Amino acid sequence: MYKSYWMNDVSLPQYPPLCGDHQVDVAVIGGGLAGILCARKLQEGGAKVALLEADRIGSGTTGHTTAKITSQHRLTYDRLISGMGAYKAKLYYQANQSAVRQYEKLVEEHQIDCDFQKVSAACYARSEEDMQLLKREEEAAKQLEIPYRMVDTPDLPFDTLGALEFPHQAQFHPLKFLNWAVQDLTIYEHSRALSIEDDTVFTGDGSLKAEHIVVCTHYPFLNTPGYYFLRMYQKRSYVVALTDAQPVERMYIDVSPKGYSFRQQGNLVLVGGEGHKCGRDPKGHRYEALKQAASSFYPGAQVVSQWSAQDCMTLDNIPYIGRYSTKRDNLYVATGFGKWGMSSSMLSSLLIRDMIEGRANPWEEVFTPRRFQLGLSASTLLSSTGDILKGLTVDKMAPPERKNHPHPGQGATVSHGMMGKAGEFKDQEGHIHAVKPTCAHMGCELSWNADEQTWDCPCHGSRFTADGVVLDGPAQANLHPPAQM
Repeated sequence: MYKSYWMNDVSLPQYPPLCGDHQVDVAVIGGGLAGILCARKLQEGGAKVALLEADRIGSGTTGHTTAKITSQHRLTYDRLISGMGAYKAKLYYQANQSAVRQYEKLVEEHQIDCDFQKVSAACYARSEEDMQLLKREEEAAKQLEIPYRMVDTPDLPFDTLGALEFPHQAQFHPLKFLNWAVQDLTIYEHSRALSIEDDTVFTGDGSLKAEHIVVCTHYPFLNTPGYYFLRMYQKRSYVVALTDAQPVERMYIDVSPKGYSFRQQGNLVLVGGEGHKCGRDPKGHRYEALKQAASSFYPGAQVVSQWSAQDCMTLDNIPYIGRYSTKRDNLYVATGFGKWGMSSSMLSSLLIRDMIEGRANPWEEVFTPRRFQLGLSASTLLSSTGDILKGLTVDKMAPPERKNHPHPGQGATVSHGMMGKAGEFKDQEGHIHAVKPTCAHMGCELSWNADEQTWDCPCHGSRFTADGVVLDGPAQANLHPPAQM
């Protein structure tokens, strides 16, 4: 696995694990930006708050983002108007734009050194078909009275037919900001939440009792209530940081999901793309493909860093922020941010703070996890359900990929015993790392990710090291060794 640019020059504070039994007003689970901001907002309101992180703060999606703070989420508003009406579509914009302004306010008030820059966001089109979609999004922006401009893109390394620009957006260094945000918070690292019973969170070495519990674990780890495993899936995407590339003056993203994103970070251009559903990547070689594309865009540029991110996607591409389920009034969730975790993290902290402190907030009806909007969700629901069923049945019955051990540097499922399979990775020294290739979450068959050298779940996106250590949830336990036969 590769280390992101953001992790190269920031040393975050370290915290002890939770040991023994403790009691607070609010327990927050998850030490990414969403959890940290929720904890901070609630503590500023006078609550006694403690935060649990399974690994290290900022080590998940927050440390692997492209760090765009924006209310422009590719082509969003035409779809929202069609699926939920103009009123809620406007609320969605207002919530995300409020998040942008909140970052700016905090940076200015506290003089936070986090490379914060006010910059426009722009969605560009390279084909006539995509340009028609962009014009529909322009009409949606006009209807919702969202400030916008149609612009040319001379700073991009290829020709486009134009771009829809949202002014008053921003970008920053997420871990520098996080380094400020954790000040004065009570945090326990290496403290994976294993269960929640009534008002108490249990880890391996302690418990945390709280009047309110907020789950910000990227992917919710409780299957019931809430049934998020039926309503979410995860996608991976890849980023390269380039030197000696022509600077870009905006944050760009292609209308097409198969296209690329661009943003400037100091003297570097960050190029993102090559996304795919977690555990479903027959093509592979994503870094190589992205670097080849970047080389064609910027001949002579040099790759100085590369990394990947994992994003939770909801069925309707709107985050789930609010009460975890109708059965648990003291339990809250913030998840499903898609590719837009920076604005979603901030608006989550504002909305959940208001809910816990008893203030009405009109955003609640847009982001409530209790919603189901068939018009926005039907096709995604069918696709997601199909992948889950395939992972639990067809993939499990598929024969192993190899009869013998893989070659050095490679991983594969291999024959193991009578009709059995093992997941094996052979390192460059020739040592075999073997696991049972069955996800510890719900038993789906895992697939090998050659780019990251991990075992990935195609059902819900859990990921594990070659030795079976859990990296990404919803799985909470490590993989078993191969069955003895």
